[in-house]
Amino acid sequence: SSGINQSTGGKLKECIKITRELIKEFPIMSVLHIHENLIEALVALKAYSDVQQLLTRYDDLNLPKSAVICYTAALLKIRPVCEKFFSDVAQRKGLTAPQY
Repeated sequence: SSGINQSTGGKLKECIKITRELIKEFPIMSVLHIHENLIEALVALKAYSDVQQLLTRYDDLNLPKSAVICYTAALLKIRPVCEKFFSDVAQRKGLTAPQY
């Protein structure tokens, strides 16, 4: 379980939709770092491939990297290692995926 109830998930999806529309209609809003809110919402929904696409897009900018961008990029890099580790530990303990 992702820890997000259906109501919150629906609100996050609506937030993501509106934020994407704002970024598309008003690209200048990137100076306000609105994409960081989008990244946080996508991480909450575990939409990691979408997060990676955003990081790639905003990594090309010649702007200083924010803490959100750096931290999220680091989390995405370590995520596969953690998943493998927890999967291996769970197998040794005889746990099923929902149990860990």
